[in-house]
Amino acid sequence: MWHLLPYAHLAAHASPGCGSTPPVEAGSWNRFPIEVEDASQEGGYATRHYLLDVPAVYKRDTPAMLILDYHGFYDHAKSERNEDQLRAFVDQQGINAVTVYPVGSGDQWSGDSFAWNVEGNGINTDNGPLGPTCLAPRRQYDGWNDRYTCFDSCSYGPKGCDATWGCNFASCMDDRIFTKRLIKHLTHKLCIDLSHIHVTGISAGALMVYQVALDFSDLVASAAPVAGSRIYGYNYSP
Repeated sequence: MWHLLPYAHLAAHASPGCGSTPPVEAGSWNRFPIEVEDASQEGGYATRHYLLDVPAVYKRDTPAMLILDYHGFYDHAKSERNEDQLRAFVDQQGINAVTVYPVGSGDQWSGDSFAWNVEGNGINTDNGPLGPTCLAPRRQYDGWNDRYTCFDSCSYGPKGCDATWGCNFASCMDDRIFTKRLIKHLTHKLCIDLSHIHVTGISAGALMVYQVALDFSDLVASAAPVAGSRIYGYNYSP
């Protein structure tokens, strides 16, 4: 029979940020920018953003869990924070868990929303390991446009976007590098338990959760996608 120990009884692996003053006080939150390498952008860098929520019980010398929560399509990090109430639950239960809401990628003038560039994002019509990314074409008919706008960062590429067969719901900015850079940044700014880094997200954010689980299994302890699955052609298990 399995016996699950409370979190406090598990051995913690303290991050380099232990002992440092946190960017915000315990029990508060704020929005922050971060510079990341990104080949899709002029100059090779992009300014990305995230919301940082530090729990009321946080102490600078006690390693906390870190939870990254990815918002869905047609949504934003601030909305995700209000909708999922993860921060409220953390404080009600007295859990030492830092919650972070990354802001998805996009362009200034094009695209429908901030989203996540995962495998299968339709910058072209190449098939995935399990087949095509889309099983039906996107159409424009009777005043209804079922085609996503092509993001600037995708149209600059050599293959461009395919509005009919491509699943181009996200920009071509590098969200995987963003995630890896963000985790490193946070573990140097805050006292984080490196053995308890977790990711969750809803809808398009769930696709990003799958991607993080596939790419960074050495960094994350668990992944909990909500109401989302991988794109056709790439829907293999982490």
